[in-house]
Amino acid sequence: MARYWPLLVATVAWACAAEGQLPCSSQARADAAQVAAVRANLRSIKLNEEEADDEVPKDAQDGILQLKSALERTVRDFLACEPQAIDAAKLESELATLLNANPPQPAAGAVVTNRDKRYTEWQSFGYGRNLLVHAKLLSGTLLTVELKFHIPCGDDNVLMIFEHEQSSWQERLVWQAKPYSQISGAFGDIFEWSVLPGNERKPWRIVVVRGHPWCTSRFSGLDMKLLEPAADPNDPRIVWHTQRQYSRGEYGERLRTTADGFEFRVNAAAIGVDDYERTVIYRYRVSGDDVTRVQPIATNGRGFVDEWLSSPWSEAASQTYVSHLSDLKRIHTEFNEPIKQDDRTFVQWTHGPVVACKIQGQYQVAMKLDRETMVPSKLGGDDQPLPAKYFLIQHVENGYQMLSASAAKSPECGGADLIRSGTSQ
Repeated sequence: MARYWPLLVATVAWACAAEGQLPCSSQARADAAQVAAVRANLRSIKLNEEEADDEVPKDAQDGILQLKSALERTVRDFLACEPQAIDAAKLESELATLLNANPPQPAAGAVVTNRDKRYTEWQSFGYGRNLLVHAKLLSGTLLTVELKFHIPCGDDNVLMIFEHEQSSWQERLVWQAKPYSQISGAFGDIFEWSVLPGNERKPWRIVVVRGHPWCTSRFSGLDMKLLEPAADPNDPRIVWHTQRQYSRGEYGERLRTTADGFEFRVNAAAIGVDDYERTVIYRYRVSGDDVTRVQPIATNGRGFVDEWLSSPWSEAASQTYVSHLSDLKRIHTEFNEPIKQDDRTFVQWTHGPVVACKIQGQYQVAMKLDRETMVPSKLGGDDQPLPAKYFLIQHVENGYQMLSASAAKSPECGGADLIRSGTSQ
């Protein structure tokens, strides 16, 4: 009998484990069936793609909430059976099969015709279509599951983070949109995140970026937050938050952690009407609960001036020569004040040349006004232009510093336009 004892123990252990898994797997299957039913209801909502509307119908609002709830339950119940030594790729595949998710997706930048039947779901227009699920194991104890589905003119996303504690996967953080009646309330277009590791005094944190989808314009707004897990996974602590503008386009990954914080790159509308977009760099240093923007903020000198003018003064001041701080603050304030006009259109800026100066590393960046949209002077006479036209900047480590701004060209700067000639500056 002794020789069979190990086999008997192993058989009993397997039987107990299998019996323990049955309630988990059956519950996950029931959850997945609910997902399928809700998706079918959402897909039945009639929409006119030619007359896309930012308004979310009431039945779609209810369906989105039901879909997210059922998806989250499926993931939780599925993970209730999983050991700590988890294979994220296998988990993703099994969840995708269970949820009938992850249909074929075209490669980034690929040209897809309407006749290509491989990507029918990807090309579909409506609510709850093209369901995607992605799992990633960040460490031996931290697991992320990302869920994504179509809405008109965009998509909506849910991020779930689990941590292995007390022999099971515990839900630690859920990042998703609150109920919305406009599609701009969804977490779509941009949906990126990156985990900042913790230490003995602070838990891990996560920086998250989400865009606001809509049907009418390429440009929209984004929210960037630094979150920390709390007692309620659905109500994480917001350590820091900012809102910015961006261009809705196809880009690669733009968010990454750095040695002392994080960096996010995105395109935004240029100030000058002659340029369509510019690249903005949001690089932040994190120290405790303090989140400070640091250099670089742009990829070239013209972009630096655009971003310096557009940023809150609290950020622009840190990129400004201290001896001219008060004068430059006035110029920054005047640029950002709403312009009062009588019967004229708004004032438009155009970019002038960027030229090198005699002092190494200094450049003059010209900004000009559209002549047809000058601000009428209340004092009578000729139209009154806005103040600063020529910005003097200095190349410093990782970026630039604003030195001065004036209405006249500097005799110390000139030569070829570095932007037009394609010369780096």
